[in-house]
Amino acid sequence: MEEDQAAFAAEGDDIIDRAAPIQTTLKWTSREDLDLYCFYVTVDDKTGKVYHNHMGDLKTPPHIYLDRDSRKKGTETVTIADPNALKYVLAAAYREFESGAGSFASSEARAVISNAKGQTVEICLQQKNEYAYWVALALIDFTDPMGVRISKSETYAEADVEQAPVLNTDGTFKMGAGAVEFKGTTKKCFVATGVYGAWDAPEVRTLRGFRDRYLRGTVFGEAFLRLYYRWSPPMAAAVSQRPLLKKWVKDRLLDPLVRHIGR
Repeated sequence: MEEDQAAFAAEGDDIIDRAAPIQTTLKWTSREDLDLYCFYVTVDDKTGKVYHNHMGDLKTPPHIYLDRDSRKKGTETVTIADPNALKYVLAAAYREFESGAGSFASSEARAVISNAKGQTVEICLQQKNEYAYWVALALIDFTDPMGVRISKSETYAEADVEQAPVLNTDGTFKMGAGAVEFKGTTKKCFVATGVYGAWDAPEVRTLRGFRDRYLRGTVFGEAFLRLYYRWSPPMAAAVSQRPLLKKWVKDRLLDPLVRHIGR
């Protein structure tokens, strides 16, 4: 096997030697805030994740560490110091909705998985999948006797779904089935969600339906959505802190709009 290339495995997977450390690096060139997540299953079937709110520690089990939280263009790297402590790792990326409409492809995002021998596997995100906040990059399987098996994924969550992926103990994963993570201590939300109190409130579902049917795919609609996605979180925070303003927005703006488009 060449030291600078991964061995080609069956079904399109790649295999690299179990030469620690194993690193996963997320790279992007835009000024948007992307985040690298690594969900893991240990050899004793314990599950967890390393990400910006829990960066891990190389000195304590399972010996996984995230090096930084890049808020703008750059790189984030997760290092696995002891591959023998793990069964599976799901490398995933998250794109904050505050970045507005766009895609991982427009951010020129890619991931590189490598080992101490210099063997690498690269995952380029090419689908122009706007409004997807999550993408599963690759499943890393440490149970294969041939070495570390890397299954490229590029599997996206449904549009506007904030819930994280879930990695099961058998190495399967499901998009949009986990918790919602926010940076900082205050949960961010869109104005409509903040006013009606829940992401799945009937009024919010009506507004989402209008968005999907009439705004997406049009020049005016996409321009409006980009602005809304950018400015809705700070607007929602301001409205939530002012009950009278919240009532005014509901009674005078959103309720009439919901009644009109719901006819």
